[in-house]
Amino acid sequence: MSLNITEPAAELLAQYGRRTPGTALELLTSVNSRAVATGRETIDVTVCQEIIERQQLYPRGLTETDVRVLKLLYERIPKGVGMAEISRALTPVLGLDCA
Repeated sequence: MSLNITEPAAELLAQYGRRTPGTALELLTSVNSRAVATGRETIDVTVCQEIIERQQLYPRGLTETDVRVLKLLYERIPKGVGMAEISRALTPVLGLDCA
């Protein structure tokens, strides 16, 4: 894959890539697809921000699900939380029907 990307755009993607090569590559692929679809020859910060907003990513690449789990864990200090409780908390977010 040959890409034209500005240094600020690359730095922004690195911040949202979660230090995981697969996640970073997925994000880069999405950004590249958006640039191609909108006729841009260079990936810049604007294109990256469009994808970050569309994917509703939080800083460091966290998703809505990640944030919900972190909030749940924080609220349950010092008692802790089990997998079943995390699963119940995430069921509405993931659109699952466990009835």
